Amino acid sequence: PIVVLIAARDGYPLPFADAGLAERRVGALDPATATELLDASGSHLSAASRSRLLREAAGNPLALIELPLAVSADPRPLPSGPLPLTDRLVRAFAARVSDLPEMTRWLLLVAAVDREEHIREILRAASLAADAELDANDLQPAADAAIVDLNVQTLRFRHPLMRAAVLQSATA
Repeated sequence: PIVVLIAARDGYPLPFADAGLAERRVGALDPATATELLDASGSHLSAASRSRLLREAAGNPLALIELPLAVSADPRPLPSGPLPLTDRLVRAFAARVSDLPEMTRWLLLVAAVDREEHIREILRAASLAADAELDANDLQPAADAAIVDLNVQTLRFRHPLMRAAVLQSATA
């Protein structure tokens, strides 16, 4: 017998999607397992820092391993804004963003800076920054790539660390 295991992240095209293969979706780690994993890599952190990392990692195993590395390199208290990320986390979270149209990337950057999540405000600010008239249709590629959730009035990053990755990967 031969077993083939194929893994893919949400938002990426699946080359075997029409092959009729059995599918198993793997979600976030449950809180107890996430805490146990963080214990292995971040036992040196304060209780407040550990709580924040658990919340921001949202059950993502890579984040639970990498975030303690990013924050332990910096002796200052954890910032109130987006957490610093390791290069590996930036690559993992921001990889899909670089494939998006330029106007969509402008919108995501503005959304990452503006924590209010109001689409009208994001569209207005991104239009000024990009020097182009942007509309809600320019956000659809980010929704299709499973980066954000959209409704009529708000845009929310699907994972808390995506905001930090968009900010950290932005150029001047």
